[in-house]
Amino acid sequence: MKYLAAGDVCRILRVPHKTLDNWVKAGLVRPAIEGEGSGNHRRFAAVPDVLAIAAGRGLRGSGFSTDVAVSVMRRLMGMTEADLTEAFREGRHFLMIVAGQVSEGLVTRKTIVDAAKLNPPLAKALNLLPSGIDVKTLYERLMAAVESDEPLEIEASA
Repeated sequence: MKYLAAGDVCRILRVPHKTLDNWVKAGLVRPAIEGEGSGNHRRFAAVPDVLAIAAGRGLRGSGFSTDVAVSVMRRLMGMTEADLTEAFREGRHFLMIVAGQVSEGLVTRKTIVDAAKLNPPLAKALNLLPSGIDVKTLYERLMAAVESDEPLEIEASA
């Protein structure tokens, strides 16, 4: 498993160290390795933790509630790199959000489209239209940012 120092996480996600520290203190994210001694020696698992933070930031930027963003972050932090790789290989690239609830795991695009077809007028009236987070694309962009020392561009889109 690849680990990133807190400073690298901040660079990739374009957040100040103070923000990352606040997220850790609030329990929104957790370091995979907590450093000892002076200074900030936290290490975060590159894929599950940083992917979760990036997804949460993107959702908040898109107008999703903090509760939804945190639910998505927790789902992703509960996955391993092996879980993600297997899901991607099976064509499951998305987390689905319906009425503020996040799917238990990654789903296919067809699952999201089928959920939207159930009863579109009623779903729209009740704010039950599904949204999907393309975790695979975010993962690929994250890994490119890790390798290139460039920050991750997080698009605000629902």
